[in-house]
Amino acid sequence: MNKKITRNLFVKQLNEKGIGASVHFYPPIHEQPFYKNYPEWIADDLVATENVSKSIVTLPLYTSMNKKELDKIIKEVKSILH
Repeated sequence: MNKKITRNLFVKQLNEKGIGASVHFYPPIHEQPFYKNYPEWIADDLVATENVSKSIVTLPLYTSMNKKELDKIIKEVKSILH
């Protein structure tokens, strides 16, 4: 059975298990202070961007990651979501 879980709770639970998950790309670029003043950014045209920015999670990924580390991440993600 899949659980409904918020992104912030998901990241928190991964962090508690020693996995450096985080939230990036929020708010989306068109809502960043620098870009908010540009009238060509029309939020209605960026529905997908809005949705992705509210749900995306960054999981650890680096060139020296070994299979044991990868397996731990997979195991913990599954344990939280199922």
